[in-house]
Amino acid sequence: MSFLANWLRLGKWRRHVDELRQRKVTSTESAEKILRQVAGWLKTRHGMCRHVTSSQLAAALQRSLIAHDEARAAGVMK
Repeated sequence: MSFLANWLRLGKWRRHVDELRQRKVTSTESAEKILRQVAGWLKTRHGMCRHVTSSQLAAALQRSLIAHDEARAAGVMK
């Protein structure tokens, strides 16, 4: 078992930091994929539109993945 000073000096902490960075990148990519899927549902007026949350709608509008008119036509925005 390494003491804290050895753990820091030998750089054993780097592996943990790299794992956290990789998880963050993966989760960001996953969130973007989901948002593109939600935008597709809204554009095609898919039945899953009723499950779109207000935060997903706001994010799709903010990223210009859909227009306000498309959201209104899908029935998720008044």
